[in-house]
Amino acid sequence: MNWTNNCFETVSTCLYCGSAESDASVSGVEDIFFAAVPGAFDFRTCHDCHSLFLARRPRAEYLPHAYAGYYTHEEGVQTGAENRGIGKRISNGYRKARYGGSRALGDLISAAIYTMFPRKKLEADVQHRFLPVHKAKILDYGCGNGNFLRLAAGYGHQVVGLDFDEKALEAVRRQGVEAFTPAGFTEQTEYRDFDVVTLAHVIEHIDDPAKLLADINGMMANGGSLFVEVPNANADGLKIFGKYWRGLEAPRHFSLPTLQGLTHALEQAGFGDIKFHPRASARSWMFRDSLQSAPQSQQMRLSDAVNADDGGANLLENAEFITLTATKVRNLA
Repeated sequence: MNWTNNCFETVSTCLYCGSAESDASVSGVEDIFFAAVPGAFDFRTCHDCHSLFLARRPRAEYLPHAYAGYYTHEEGVQTGAENRGIGKRISNGYRKARYGGSRALGDLISAAIYTMFPRKKLEADVQHRFLPVHKAKILDYGCGNGNFLRLAAGYGHQVVGLDFDEKALEAVRRQGVEAFTPAGFTEQTEYRDFDVVTLAHVIEHIDDPAKLLADINGMMANGGSLFVEVPNANADGLKIFGKYWRGLEAPRHFSLPTLQGLTHALEQAGFGDIKFHPRASARSWMFRDSLQSAPQSQQMRLSDAVNADDGGANLLENAEFITLTATKVRNLA
């Protein structure tokens, strides 16, 4: 792919609150992790909600080339705890009771024990995206290679996947799961009124996340549940690592919201009962990957900054990811 200036477009307004006022923020961000697009990219910070957006990004017709060799092209592996050791057995018991509806005494005891370890419990809940116990119609928007779809289907849910990346969809379909591109999905009129829609590390890739949230509202049943996880524009990792932070991943990440920006977009799209679930565990591997991406000449300085970090004392505002659940409370029509 020969990337010329014609392959890119410029953006001047916030993708979450629509403000036209912004400042230069993080400059010189390169495609470190997948090396699909040459050159450097700059993020701007919104004056109003402080979300980040990419000032120059690939046009839609060229965007698939930015995903050449992307990790979602690999065949998915079965997710879930392995049945080895007492810790794994307790973890499996919690999952069976909480998400499979098991009433077996051993699973109920395991679930009760697991609630004593809130960080581990949260990781299991995020992996399951807070699925309901009752059988539900689930849409995974940005399904990648289908790991979550298989997990949800294993509990008896009716699942459908969407992704614009055809190579990723091929991996999903080979395993017998229905999956479409967004364009192909519009023709499938039987897929509506979803009980659950999940957006795990998706909206940062979307050219208009506010519109996407509004569109998803129209696909959901009243009272339906939405799961979102996205890198946080206010993350400690960004403050420490700057342009080497793993969460930037230009030019595939078009934007990164703050809690304020994402809350505004969700409420405007007809969602309420927004609950945040900050994950402390994400810091360690996000910091590790960010440190490894930096030049060796800067790794010592960055290591010192990591060691001086307070360990995420706030963790809601400055977590590496914004992880949340929300409920459809009104129709936009």
